[in-house]
Amino acid sequence: MRELISYTCTKCGAALNVEVAQKIYECPFCGADFDFTELHHNELVKDASESLKRFEFATARENYEAILESEPGNFEGLCGLILCRARFISPESFKDLKKWARCDASDMISAIDDVAGMAGGQDAPYFSKLSEIVDITRQIASVDEEIEEHSRKIKDVVNNNSIRGDVIISGNSKTLTKRKDELTADFERACTELDALAPAKEAPAPNYDPHMTLKKRNPGSIEKSGINCAKCAGSLEYDREQNIYRCDHCGVAYGSSLFTDDPVKKAFKAMRNGEFSEADQHFTFALMLDSMNVIAYRGRVLCAAKVMSFDALKPPYIMSKFVAKSVRECANEALRNLPVPLHTYFASLKSLADACEDYALQQLERSAAAKKAEEMGVALEHFIKVYNADTDGKDQYGNGKPPVTSTYEYRSMKDQITMANVKMKVSGDTGKINDIISKVIASENEMGFAQLQQE
Repeated sequence: MRELISYTCTKCGAALNVEVAQKIYECPFCGADFDFTELHHNELVKDASESLKRFEFATARENYEAILESEPGNFEGLCGLILCRARFISPESFKDLKKWARCDASDMISAIDDVAGMAGGQDAPYFSKLSEIVDITRQIASVDEEIEEHSRKIKDVVNNNSIRGDVIISGNSKTLTKRKDELTADFERACTELDALAPAKEAPAPNYDPHMTLKKRNPGSIEKSGINCAKCAGSLEYDREQNIYRCDHCGVAYGSSLFTDDPVKKAFKAMRNGEFSEADQHFTFALMLDSMNVIAYRGRVLCAAKVMSFDALKPPYIMSKFVAKSVRECANEALRNLPVPLHTYFASLKSLADACEDYALQQLERSAAAKKAEEMGVALEHFIKVYNADTDGKDQYGNGKPPVTSTYEYRSMKDQITMANVKMKVSGDTGKINDIISKVIASENEMGFAQLQQE
């Protein structure tokens, strides 16, 4: 369960970061009252959206279910369940025909119908239209299969030199192509109608204006804190009455409890609970207190990789480009702020991200090669079957047909299968990853990082 919440004031645009246990009932900047029901809802929606972008669909689904538990029939919650089922990252994917091609249409229609049963009357037409879109994609997929089958038949007819058959099959292909164009137009029309049926989005919160009229404050309760804002690096003021730290430069406030009881320990606790985003925030608060905190910089790198230790990055772990980029950014932050003696360690973490990303790319190429080998195997089998279908063993000129293994088509497909099999044998440079991790762990043991994390 999350211990941190973030809230943007809808009146002045200021941001509040606070632990759940610390109750703040009004905006520290303009004095507007907070709606805690709305605050909790917005936090769940934000977490779910971030989980979708990281392809963490199970986590996103938990957040959407939590929304529906407190607000049955909530449109964002219902729409989120469909996104998780389809493994899409945003509603914009509903309008992408290629993405729907990767889904089981029957399964998706069933899921949408289940969600539509929970929707309120005003939202039901949206899900009905979404079901129509999935049905159209199913029809397009069926037509694509027929077009592919007719293409194979045309090749067979050409090989057999049948002019009449060529004309008939070509005519059928044109009919199918026209049908696909019509269905594609229906898909685009339905997507436009879907947009029109979506509930209107709330207006975004205004941008914070440091020159706006602030609520009255008691000058005697304000004091300098010596803590710098994580957003703008401005100096925070501590308000004893509200028990918060406030940055008037960029409009961000921090609950005082964020900086007590050792933020690093709170971060490791969040990591053990699988809350890496929350742990990253705690490490950031630790850096606000001490910009030279090596443990916090290392912790942010671990949170970016979503692991408890770098040993977990050993193959077969697959690091996405998004994660690798985040790891490098956190390592670069440490390199910019920490003294030179620590640069070797954090430079190694950058190299580790590069090596893991290269390994992931190689595994992707292996998967593509395996798919290619399978497809070419099916194509070769079909070619052999068609080639040997002529029982008299003669070509179109009456000459004896050479064996199928001597044809150009056969040799070409065999060569492609051989190349694909070679790529499949490339397992990736696991030795480089393991070597970097060994050096990283050795450095951590020398610096006592492992012991600190256990504490």
